[in-house]
Amino acid sequence: MQFKKREKKMIGIELTPLIDIVFLLLLFFMVSTTFVNNPGIKVNLPQADSKPITKPEKSITVNVTANHQIFVNGKEIPASRLLPALQILAKKGTMPLMIAADGRAKHEMIVYVMDQAHQAGLTQLSITTQEKKR
Repeated sequence: MQFKKREKKMIGIELTPLIDIVFLLLLFFMVSTTFVNNPGIKVNLPQADSKPITKPEKSITVNVTANHQIFVNGKEIPASRLLPALQILAKKGTMPLMIAADGRAKHEMIVYVMDQAHQAGLTQLSITTQEKKR
């Protein structure tokens, strides 16, 4: 009598579906993760008791850092080129100027920015602060 040999089946875990699931989870978390959009200009605004106003849609933003670097709408501008840059922006229409100066910036720099804005013909001016923590 002759018996048939049984074939031994390889016992193991199928990795293909597992890898598919891992990639799907990775894709899900990459798409659903929210990223905090921090501006690239580090400015520690001074605190004030007044209520914050909403920023107008179209405005010119001038940032002054603690190192006295000046940024106009996110682009670094040398202090000597601030007036021509503001004049170009002032020609695009009447837009308010928002000055966001670091609390450690010298008063002289903020006054310089305000003076250059006045010479450029910008009359609406705001100084940005943050609300005091209670």
